[in-house]
Amino acid sequence: MSNTNIRNIALKLRLYPTKEQECYFNKTFGCSRFIYNYYLSERNTFYEKNIKGIENKEQRKEIYKTFKETPLRELKEKYPWLKEVESQTLCTSQMNIQNSFSRFFKGESKHPRFHSKRGKNTFKSCMPSQNLLDWNNHTIRIPKIGKVYFKCSKAPKWYKNRSRVCNITVSKVPSGKYYVSILFEVRFNEIEKKIDESKSIGLDFDCDDCYIDSNGKSALKDFRFIKQKQYKLKKLSHLQRQMIRKHKNSKNYCKARTKLARFEEHISNCRKDWIEKETLRLVKNYTVIGIENLSIQGMMRGSRNAKNYLDIAWSTFVSKLEWKSNFHNCQVIKIDRFFASSQLCSCCGYKNKEVATKHLEMWKCPQCGQIHQRDINAATNIRNEVLNILTVPRGPGESSVKASEKKLLNICQNSLSPANKLVNLALA
Repeated sequence: MSNTNIRNIALKLRLYPTKEQECYFNKTFGCSRFIYNYYLSERNTFYEKNIKGIENKEQRKEIYKTFKETPLRELKEKYPWLKEVESQTLCTSQMNIQNSFSRFFKGESKHPRFHSKRGKNTFKSCMPSQNLLDWNNHTIRIPKIGKVYFKCSKAPKWYKNRSRVCNITVSKVPSGKYYVSILFEVRFNEIEKKIDESKSIGLDFDCDDCYIDSNGKSALKDFRFIKQKQYKLKKLSHLQRQMIRKHKNSKNYCKARTKLARFEEHISNCRKDWIEKETLRLVKNYTVIGIENLSIQGMMRGSRNAKNYLDIAWSTFVSKLEWKSNFHNCQVIKIDRFFASSQLCSCCGYKNKEVATKHLEMWKCPQCGQIHQRDINAATNIRNEVLNILTVPRGPGESSVKASEKKLLNICQNSLSPANKLVNLALA
């Protein structure tokens, strides 16, 4: 351990508010949603009147710079019920719509949409108390409402290293449960990461098994992975049919919708629980983990099995793996998505294009005669490619495929093999 580093970590707790506190939460949700939708409507109206129909992008930018939104002070005077909630929550809603439009103009997100009451309701407070948690009485102090009871057995291990509280976010999920997310600044000691080739592994994405590693094991058969939606599809479809048969906006419809939302939340929690445990196991047991930089949305468009892609939640799995590697002696490295991992022979490097064109599951290398299983061979190639990236220095604009070619070229130059053998070693 050497230098200290500061990271932001959120602690999520379930709240058990009283009826009066629930009423205040619902008021705050409604006011923050009203502010967001009001400013979004203002910007959309300005676009329809002044910008729509103009093809010149520079002219559209200049016109949009003249837009001036209504000050929040005037809205409070026009709608006095906005003063009943904390002012910081309204300011954060105003900042959220500004940030969403700035990301939209940069091309980082889609056009903002209006917030609905039926979805997830949230509000944020950016000036909370630094000593807001009382672990003895299991209460949290929220501005303008007081102490609210929460449920948690004990504080996490990193809680002692916290430096300050950044903000808190209170949310209400469609199942009717209340949660609070507290963002802390936490000091961590940087871990000196060492590479051990014997503790390296490659993970190849599979729409049926979640992943298959370079050791020949799959998450479905060896590590208790379950396709949660398919495993509980019978009950899920039954609850969906029950909700559809009810009259919309009736009391029975609301009961059926809440029951369905709770079951879908249970499915999501089961999936998240497996991801948390499996990523922790991988990070603790291996020092180098190689994965592909895939575009799951692009793969779903050309597939008839899109339900499995969504049920696996691969992006959540990868993000958790990368985040947990920061706290352990592990490196998660992504290789280029166009790297032909399934077509290359992991023994001699021969590229067999028939694997992709004919969708072969088992194939024999025509050069060395080795028999390969498609997914295990791909995971082995990912592992070898990641080790090449770590051992060969790369330039700032050099891709992972070029790095592996550079290493093969250096091996060929230092060896005394014939010319035909050197050609077979190259990654075509």
